[in-house]
This record gives sequence, structure tokens and C-alpha cells, in this order.
Amino acid sequence: MSELSTRDSVVVHITGTGEHRAPFDLVSFTVTCKAHAQTSREAKKKLDGELQPLLTFFAGLEERGVIARKASTSDVGYAYKRVDREHLRDGFEATYMLVFSTKQMELVNGLFDDLTELSDEYIVSSPSYLIEDSQGAESEALKAAWEDVQRQLKEQCELLGKNHEHLVICYWQTGDTFESHGKGTVRANAAGLSDRLFAGKAVVKVHLTVGYGIGNKTS
Repeated sequence: MSELSTRDSVVVHITGTGEHRAPFDLVSFTVTCKAHAQTSREAKKKLDGELQPLLTFFAGLEERGVIARKASTSDVGYAYKRVDREHLRDGFEATYMLVFSTKQMELVNGLFDDLTELSDEYIVSSPSYLIEDSQGAESEALKAAWEDVQRQLKEQCELLGKNHEHLVICYWQTGDTFESHGKGTVRANAAGLSDRLFAGKAVVKVHLTVGYGIGNKTS
């Protein structure tokens, strides 16, 4: 897709799309546990007790070599309740969040079932399917988008009887893409890259817009 522009020295800008398909090889899990009490000390003590089934289960996963990455956070703060349209302070709430990932894709369904059955106090998010070498996949998608831009530029210049070698790049930018397809979790960043499930693989997509003009290249 291209569009004429009269801004500055730009005479045309072209948008190309590139894709790179790669198998999902990393799955992330997030487990959250909260405990409420009237004092901060009591809330933390209550949380420690509720966490024991999760920590024991997680230690077993580490011993089996299931865990690829892990991170955890914990905090405690005021709790509130709503009474007659007002938010009133109601003791304290302690929160613990565990995030971990595994490369053993065949264990995903079983891990999710086990985590959800550990305790009714745990909030287990749906697994997030990822690509471990995301930078490599993104680089390949960007290369494909650049090739698409160059192809379109050459075709349009040939159609108009112009020499595309007389044009220089004035600017370029990537556009955001958000897609949800199948059960894969969408992951996007500021560079306009996203992942979506496609027949068991992730499709990393990037939209690249390049503005061309006549004259010297801008810095």
C-alpha cells in the first residue's frame, strides 16, 4: 500500500508488510495469591501459610528441570471495601505473584491443571505462548517488510516511467499490529511487532512505512 504526500520533501511513502513464522518454544505461567487481615503483620503471616502448597509444588518442578525462567514479587498495602458508594479502609492485603516459564511444551496442559487444583486461593492466568528467540524472529520479519517496500517502489516507478534510484529515504516508521487468533497469547511492542498462533506456530508481523523524496538524505 502506498500514499502520496506533499509534506516536506517527501514525494511518496510506501508501506510494506513482513512476516516470519516460528514455532512456539516457551510457555509462561502466572500465579497470584492474596491474603487479607486487619494488620500488615497478620496479612503477611496468613499469606505465608497459603503459599506453602505452591512453593512446594514449584520446588518439585525445579528439581525436575522443568523451569526455564522465574521471577516473583510480593507486597502488602491497605485494603478497602465499598460501603454506600464510599471506599473505606479495611485492614491490609498481602500479595504474592510468581511468573515462570518452561520449554517443555508437552507439559503445558498438565501444569495448568495442577496449578489450578493446588488451592482455591490461587489465581492462575492462562498460559502465554512465546518465542524464546523473539529478537531473531522480529529481525526476519523486518527484513521481509523492507523487501516488500523495495519491491513496491520499483514496480510503481517502472509503471510511471521513473528511475527509483533517484529517490532517497526521508523517513521510516513501523506501525503497531495487534492480532488474536487461536489460543496463542498476543504479544506486541512499540516497534509494531506481534505474535499470534498459526497452526501451532507464531506469526511475527511488522508493518514498515518508508517515505521517499528527491534530494539529499536527511540525518
